[in-house]
Amino acid sequence: VHLVSDRSFCCFLRRNWQAVLNAVMGASSSASASASSSADNGKNGNEWTDKLYFNPECADINREQVDCPLYNLTNFQDYFESDEQIIKVIGYQCPLSTWQWTQYVFNHQFVVFKTKAWWWSIEKNTEGITVQRSANKDYVMSYFRHIKRNEPVVEMSTDKANYSLKSFFEWIQTAVHWKSPYSWISSNCQHFTKAVLDYLAWNKIL
Repeated sequence: VHLVSDRSFCCFLRRNWQAVLNAVMGASSSASASASSSADNGKNGNEWTDKLYFNPECADINREQVDCPLYNLTNFQDYFESDEQIIKVIGYQCPLSTWQWTQYVFNHQFVVFKTKAWWWSIEKNTEGITVQRSANKDYVMSYFRHIKRNEPVVEMSTDKANYSLKSFFEWIQTAVHWKSPYSWISSNCQHFTKAVLDYLAWNKIL
């Protein structure tokens, strides 16, 4: 058996990224957590709904998900106190597929943040923006719409935060870029995660 070093493998990925991307997305459409990365038939934004999807208690498999248009989040804001503060923010990544050897090139990224009573996650995929909430951090970190994320889920960065939920979701509503359809090149989960971390992080260095 010929063993390939991590460095050599990463060089191979960089030279052949398009072929590998097609293979990854073909596999991820049938993977258990494909919804958290993106379905293959929607990778260019074909399934974009222009909605925010919210699960108020993702630990409860019977709890119904609600949705509202990204241009009007008024109904969504009824689920939390206007002065509820975000106190911590964490960026995570996980593989796009169960068979990936490394996350060095291809990964799905999302944000977890904490308020006094709840843990929340927020992420963008081909369908829209999804927000989850639970008293248990593991449910927002390790699951997406009740489906376990591909592992390992790796922490990328963490920092303090000091924004109200109201001001944060007003930013989401008014940031035109995040209402644009999903695009691998210009508006994907990684772009979204970086922008959220940059907005919420206390030190603005994530």
